[in-house]
Amino acid sequence: MCRDGGAVRAAQRGFTLIELMIVVVVVAILAVIAMPSYQNAVMKARRTDAKAALTTAAQSLERFATENPTAGYSTATVSDTPAATVVARRSTDNAHYLLTLDPKAVATFVLSATPQGAQANDGCKTFTLNQRGERGVSADATRSAQECWQ
Repeated sequence: MCRDGGAVRAAQRGFTLIELMIVVVVVAILAVIAMPSYQNAVMKARRTDAKAALTTAAQSLERFATENPTAGYSTATVSDTPAATVVARRSTDNAHYLLTLDPKAVATFVLSATPQGAQANDGCKTFTLNQRGERGVSADATRSAQECWQ
């Protein structure tokens, strides 16, 4: 008890508004720094979807050409609708890319994986793979094919 008869007040604990605002500013700065890095990591991880789909489709095309030697790659198709000539699904497993097949002739082809949705902002743009196993990216890509296919 105090001399004037009042109860002794317990020391108040807590954060002041200024301390709270400092914490909010620090968290905001960390988020601004970390977000682009996180988005780049997510886009890089999604590239695996395209690379796996292209590699699998190329293997299916080779099997198709072996089973149809007179037609080779020329009658093969990419579609989400099952058919005898379909060698791969049009959309990749996670739907971040759409596959297209350009059979140049009986003995050549070019498979492409075009990014969809948020993945369209990726610097690799469209992935390509041909019958010789040559890996590439579209001409409008801001990253090299070697960097994209890593």
